[in-house]
Amino acid sequence: MIRKVAGSNTLMETVGRVIRKFVKWMGEKGYMDSECYEGAAMAVDELKGDLVKVTELSALIFDYIRESSHVEFEEIEDGYFSVVAIKPGELWVEGYIGQTGVIGPVIVSEEISSRCKEGWVISLMLGKVGESWQMIESGFVYQG
Repeated sequence: MIRKVAGSNTLMETVGRVIRKFVKWMGEKGYMDSECYEGAAMAVDELKGDLVKVTELSALIFDYIRESSHVEFEEIEDGYFSVVAIKPGELWVEGYIGQTGVIGPVIVSEEISSRCKEGWVISLMLGKVGESWQMIESGFVYQG
């Protein structure tokens, strides 16, 4: 949903409920065996509550980057990054597909760091300044 549909928080909440009902219906009608149904139901239950949260975090990151001043960067990394550690105002990320080791600290607002979760994946362009990194561009946040 996050990659394909730009929707409101209400839409994202509705999607979680609809997908859960759809999985339940498939299980009841025998379109999934019980093991597959239980796995799918558990995955939907875990992820549906975060759809709104990742959408909101994507918007916060976009606004944060837009309002930040940028300088000349010593190094630039671009790709999908998995969040591996969080401190107030700082994130540490690692290339989602193994393209980079751990990068950090990435300086962010405390609101961003407080809403982020380890394991979430963020599409970013990062620039290194001294010993820290800044967000230059962003795409979406995805549940890991």
